[in-house]
Amino acid sequence: MCTLRLECLTLRGGGNVLIPCYPTGVVYDLFECLSGKMQESGVANCPMFFISPVADMSLAYSNILAEWLSSVKQNKVYAPEEPFPHALLVKNNKLKHFKHIYSEGFSTDFQEVINLPLKRKQGQVLIETNVAQKIVPVEVKPGISLSTVTGSLNVKDNIHKIQELSDIKSKPVKYEWGTLNITEFLQKLSQEGITDAKVESLGGNVVVIHLQAEDALIQLEDNSTHVVCNADEKLRTKLRNIVMQCLKEF
Repeated sequence: MCTLRLECLTLRGGGNVLIPCYPTGVVYDLFECLSGKMQESGVANCPMFFISPVADMSLAYSNILAEWLSSVKQNKVYAPEEPFPHALLVKNNKLKHFKHIYSEGFSTDFQEVINLPLKRKQGQVLIETNVAQKIVPVEVKPGISLSTVTGSLNVKDNIHKIQELSDIKSKPVKYEWGTLNITEFLQKLSQEGITDAKVESLGGNVVVIHLQAEDALIQLEDNSTHVVCNADEKLRTKLRNIVMQCLKEF
């Protein structure tokens, strides 16, 4: 039972378990014990693979040759109930059997994505020292800070680690955040020679700034900014840059 616990722990950690065994006899009890332990450990959705040149025949004959079974299982042979649970496991696609690893369908089934019934509220990520030293947190709310991280995420044995990128030169990326200060925005517009801006509040934290001489509109909302300037790309770029200057970044 200790071995079965270790196997279930390995499955919960996203690993695979290989059990060398004879293709008949004790393997049927192994299916029964292992499936029960997997059910208890919450990894019942992980399929078992029975790989043997005689896997098909072994499973087929196991339920009809009763003379070598225990008395309890012999009685089940003559009842509408399989003496071993592997027939139900095969029916529910929990036990899959192939003649060898090169059999058609084995690679597809073995590599399929399995959703384990694990609920994790928190996780831990290890960050290498070289990466951690480049992190500069910015407080966006009291008690909440944000920072960008550039690195390579390596996941192995359910351990997450962010490592420094090798042989890749990347420019630091900045992200803007915060609420646009209307007064500061108007001042920067004035510095760029735009002095006829008219501000109108539409309610619901929606503000429209009309640039009369440029025939342009800037609509500011909580989560978006819209610039309408009649396909004047040069003016659009200038207004965008001014907006970005008025926002905080991390």
